[in-house]
Amino acid sequence: MQNAAIAYYFKYYLGRENNVQLFNVIGTVALIVALPLSKPLAKRFGNKNVFIGSSLISGVFFMLIYIAGVNDLTTIYIFNILGKMAYAPAVPLLWTMIADSADYGEWTTGRRATGLYFSAAVFAQKAGWGIGAAIAGWILAVSGFVANAVQNNTAITGIKLLVSVIPGILYMSCALFMIFYKIDSKTTALMKQDLDARRAKQQ
Repeated sequence: MQNAAIAYYFKYYLGRENNVQLFNVIGTVALIVALPLSKPLAKRFGNKNVFIGSSLISGVFFMLIYIAGVNDLTTIYIFNILGKMAYAPAVPLLWTMIADSADYGEWTTGRRATGLYFSAAVFAQKAGWGIGAAIAGWILAVSGFVANAVQNNTAITGIKLLVSVIPGILYMSCALFMIFYKIDSKTTALMKQDLDARRAKQQ
């Protein structure tokens, strides 16, 4: 939703259509710069805790974009950079935890389905992109957005919400789902030990 609406945000709210690409590039660089923090943070606090923290903190920063005024371009960039950097550690951890879930499935059932876990995750991602874009279009339509025209206050509010508050809430909601994730570092170590022993016996 955020990606679908960011161009409208810069064009119709900020009046700086040419800055969209720079905004996206800087956000991507911030994400890449913070990715290496994932491993040391996970080692110290655990995958689950880091993922929860990243989701909550990044969600707050993205929501704060809403309060930025038309002339607060620097503030918008700063909140976006901080949001991307806060979320960065969760990106590689997602795939690590999916792999751990596959190990957990094998550990508890004796059947390994790694391909199914990862294909389901990729499908969910792509479905999310499609659904997010569709919802963004629906919110714009409901708010009275008219392409290539001066937008009313309701449409501007809808655009601002799509870039800030709504994605911020969705980022934070990831932390709620993690309550059900029970695989901690002790469980991971025990799984690895047991699975290695089982596989050694099968050889």
